[in-house]
Amino acid sequence: MLKPVGEALDLSVVELLDGERREAEPLTREEAGETAIKGIQTYVSESQRRQRLEKMIVILVLVIALIAFGIWKYSHRPVNFSEDVFDFGAAGVQTENSDTDTDGFVLDLNGGRYDDLVRERIKGLLAKETGYVQEVSSLPESQEWVYLNEPGNGDKRMVSFSPGGYIDHRSGKYYTCAFADSLFYDLQSILLNYYEESSADYQYEGKQVYQYQGRKLVIEDPPHSPTEELIVDYFHGRLKEDFRPEFPDAYISETRIQSIKWILPEDCDEYELYSIEKEIAYQELYDYRIYEVVTNMTYTEALRNLGPQAKEGQQTYLLLLGKRSSDPEFSVCYVRNTAIGG
Repeated sequence: MLKPVGEALDLSVVELLDGERREAEPLTREEAGETAIKGIQTYVSESQRRQRLEKMIVILVLVIALIAFGIWKYSHRPVNFSEDVFDFGAAGVQTENSDTDTDGFVLDLNGGRYDDLVRERIKGLLAKETGYVQEVSSLPESQEWVYLNEPGNGDKRMVSFSPGGYIDHRSGKYYTCAFADSLFYDLQSILLNYYEESSADYQYEGKQVYQYQGRKLVIEDPPHSPTEELIVDYFHGRLKEDFRPEFPDAYISETRIQSIKWILPEDCDEYELYSIEKEIAYQELYDYRIYEVVTNMTYTEALRNLGPQAKEGQQTYLLLLGKRSSDPEFSVCYVRNTAIGG
């Protein structure tokens, strides 16, 4: 095709290959050969460059497609409650009287220390009590839901639990499990109790000082929730129980509650945690909390003379508050004075 193109442009074939118009004098055989070779090399080089570019574009498109598919696959993976990476940023409860998904309440659990306690309690419950899981075509209709929302997105549900099973919103599948019913009510109890305790409406209506037959209880750090109020009631009850008939003058004359703090199990030392976990299993507690209570105690002279015991002054107690399946409310299930081990 070079010959007709050259004739149309009034150029020789050599000039077309060389890329420039030449003077009228004819080329020698050697010059014509060199010009032809140069043109062919330029054409081959440009053709190879275009092929390399096309290959790079194809590879880049494939890489982008694979990354996009991986991201999509990861975001739609089934929730695995036993994984350490399982996490959620918010939790909500939709009660039986709720008319829409927005009724009930949602708790943002990315904040303070108590949020971490609730999140760890839920994660621990799901990891050990999901039981045998079976995929089903549909779950029984329910007006009650407990749901967990994705981290960083308080509006997007990750998984929703009902008394009949749960919806995995990531994979879009429905599941039932061996403990679906108890799991739902345990989760609901944890969140409802936390919601009630975190309410700003709570006000302690008890006394700051209690006295009984020479004994005194002073509350320096008043309770901030109903469960903390149970702890005050426990120490109040000890005023009447602290009697030794054979040593009527030996008793704790004053107890000051300096702080009440809800703590994580890992905040306890190994032996304390073992004792607490044994009580949780023995008493079959389905919801529980551990509190650290710091007190300052003053003894009578007769009590000081009785012999080895926890020294008067500052003492630390660990209290386990929990619910059994038959309990509507929390109760004090276990008390341990860390200074004397019981």
